[in-house]
Amino acid sequence: MKKKIIAMCIVFSSLCLQPVSQVLAGVDETKKPDQQNAVTPATSRPSSGTVAANSNGFYFDEVLTKAEAGYPPAQCYLGIMYLDGDGVAQDMKKALEWFNKAAKQGDVNAQFYLGWMNLKGQGVTQDKKKAIEWFTKSADQGNSEAQYYLGLFYCAGEGVIQDDRQSLAWLTKAADQGHALAQTSLGYCYYNGECVGQDKRKGFEWYTKAAEQGNAGAQAFIGGAYYTGDGVAQDMKKAVEWFNKAAKQGDVNAQVVLGGLYSQGEILTMNKMEAYNWWMKAAKQGSEGAQNALDILCKDSPWACK
Repeated sequence: MKKKIIAMCIVFSSLCLQPVSQVLAGVDETKKPDQQNAVTPATSRPSSGTVAANSNGFYFDEVLTKAEAGYPPAQCYLGIMYLDGDGVAQDMKKALEWFNKAAKQGDVNAQFYLGWMNLKGQGVTQDKKKAIEWFTKSADQGNSEAQYYLGLFYCAGEGVIQDDRQSLAWLTKAADQGHALAQTSLGYCYYNGECVGQDKRKGFEWYTKAAEQGNAGAQAFIGGAYYTGDGVAQDMKKAVEWFNKAAKQGDVNAQVVLGGLYSQGEILTMNKMEAYNWWMKAAKQGSEGAQNALDILCKDSPWACK
C-alpha cells in the first residue's frame, strides 16, 4: 500500500502525464517555442557591425542586409531578433513582417513562428485556424515542433476536427525526430489508451526515450513505473536512480518521493536529514505534501531539521 501511495504523486501530478488534450491549455503564454531546428542567417558568424551583437553574436545591420536581399534564413532570423528584442528593440509587428517574407519563400522555421504568433496572438489577433495552417506548412517540411503542436491540436479538437489518428501520426513524427515532449505525450497515450489502443510497454519505451534526453517529468515517471512495476518489471534500484535524476533537476514529485523513501528506510537506508533536505526543496517549490511531511518530521525528529 505504501508503494502505491508514494507512486500516486508521480502518476497524478507529473506534467508529462497530463492528458494530451489538456496540454495546449497549459502552454506558457510568455514562453517562446523551443525550436529544435537551427536558425542562422548566414553560414559564418559576422565579425563586425555598427551596433551591438545579439546573444548569438550576430549584428543587426548585417542580418538586415541579407534579409533585404531576399535571403529567407536571414529574414526569419531578423524576425526572431525582433520577437525576442535580441540585438534590437522588441517589435512584434516587424517580427511578423519578416516572418511573413521568409515563410512565403518556404522557410520552415518562419512558418513555424507564424503559427506560434497566431496561436498566442502576438503582433496579430489570435487565430488558431491560421496557426494550424502555418504549423501544417512547417510540419510538412519536417519541423518537429510544428508536428508536436499539430498532434496536440488534433487530439484536443482545437481549430480542427478532433482526430485521434492524425494526432497520433503527428506526435509520432515529432517523437521519431527526438522531440522529448512529443515522446512524453506518446507515452501518456499508450499508457492510458488515449488516441491509440493501450500498450503500457510501448508507453514506457516512449517515456524512456524522453527521460534519456533529460526530461525531468519523464524521469520521474520512469522512476514511478519501476517502483510499482507498472508496464515494466519492478526494480527498486532503477526506480531510485531515476527519481534521483529527476529530483536533481528540480522535479518536485521526485523530490517528495525521495524524501519519503529516506524517511521510511525500507528501500533506502533511513536518513531523516536527507528526507528533510528533499522535502525542503519540494516545499520551496510550493508542494503542500512536502510541507506537511516537514511539519511531522520536525515535530517527531527536530534534530533532523537543523
